[in-house]
Amino acid sequence: MAMVMDVMCILPQEIVDHIIDSIGDDPETLQACAVVRQSWTSASQRSLFRHVRLTNRSLLVLFQQVVSSSPRLANFTKHLDVVDTATRRSQQWVISSSNQLSILLPLLSNLNSITFDFNTMPWREVVRMEDVLRQAFRMPNLVHATLDGIRETFTSVWALTLFEGSLVKTIDLRNIYVSRDSPDRSPDSPKIRLPSVESLSLVCLGSLRVLDSLREITFSALRELSVLVESWDEVIAVSKIAGSLSLDTLALHWDTQSFAATSHLP
Repeated sequence: MAMVMDVMCILPQEIVDHIIDSIGDDPETLQACAVVRQSWTSASQRSLFRHVRLTNRSLLVLFQQVVSSSPRLANFTKHLDVVDTATRRSQQWVISSSNQLSILLPLLSNLNSITFDFNTMPWREVVRMEDVLRQAFRMPNLVHATLDGIRETFTSVWALTLFEGSLVKTIDLRNIYVSRDSPDRSPDSPKIRLPSVESLSLVCLGSLRVLDSLREITFSALRELSVLVESWDEVIAVSKIAGSLSLDTLALHWDTQSFAATSHLP
């Protein structure tokens, strides 16, 4: 045992870091490593706090308490997932935790990516925390943002307006269901400018309305566009949009079931 401890004492920090990085996403092993020695503690904490996934209010409160008492740990967090896993409306927690999230976010100054998964929550509920979403997407080091699971969205450009004034480079909109009754944007409305966005992914039901609305947005840096298409009308809309952009990559993902049910060759 003494020999093992002696070897651990003389291990260079680079070796310790490599060992910890090799463990990957294994919280139990990382926690065990954290109690070995001080040199292992810091490396283990860095891995433990690098990617944080909040799935209920208790985890949010606990995480907020930890990083409030130890700002050094907050600096380790690069990726944050805020996921509402509730199956019943009475159990949904993200919307009702807006105040706590608004306090937590400024503590995570090194955050690179964030995901909000609302689990098919209606837009009229999600819009109640619009200020928190804008706050999150304007964090200074954030480069990748994902919005997931919003239904009955009443305006096709609402999700993208949240990124005005942000430095986000990659936007993923997943499982966003746009209402058929969503109104057209007024022609007198000012154009939405997203000069930092380089990559945009759209996995939306009602993509045609979203695609049409892209004409109202100025992308000066967009190089990659990925779209789930469900009809030939959407394919045509994508081609028109692509023609007005300086894209390096255009990726179309086909929903073959929807295509077979709703589309025919023009």
